Amino acid sequence: MFEPPILAQPFLTVLYLAFANNLVLFYLGGLGTALNVSRRLDSAMIFAISNGIIIALSSVATWILYKTSLQPLHWEILTPLLGMLVAGVLVLIVDRFWLHRPIDQFVLLTIGNSAIIASLLAALEQSFTVMLALAIGSGIGFIMVVILLTAIRARVEDNVTPHATRGLASDLLVLGLMAVALTGLVG
Repeated sequence: MFEPPILAQPFLTVLYLAFANNLVLFYLGGLGTALNVSRRLDSAMIFAISNGIIIALSSVATWILYKTSLQPLHWEILTPLLGMLVAGVLVLIVDRFWLHRPIDQFVLLTIGNSAIIASLLAALEQSFTVMLALAIGSGIGFIMVVILLTAIRARVEDNVTPHATRGLASDLLVLGLMAVALTGLVG
């Protein structure tokens, strides 16, 4: 289970979650979504940024609803469903007002993104400041992984590589190397 680090300062928590304890690389939350993103960098950036925003906003909205309605009524079992509903509404709002055009494949990938559910479930029992730091750090980490993976994918496809290491195999190798490289930050 994803155990969020509680550091003395929220800014350090954001940095720690974005780089050293990345939700996608170390806890595999949102890995399928990160792998299914388009191979074009511009659409991957739009998708990653909108997902990062939705991770942060849905964590805040779900935390508020959890503390004000589910926890007092002892309906904690409904928390994942509430998180998915909040994320779905936020996806539709972000698609309509920020992107100005609905991207159907991204809507489905975002609503079912396990990074959203993992980040909000990890932050429910924390204080508001720690929860906000966890949400922002998880969002930044997701954005970083998706953009780096797409950029490295484009570079690998341009080079001559053996047939066996193309596609999903090279993506998994790249993600593994990214995880190992970021593990070095922890020490």
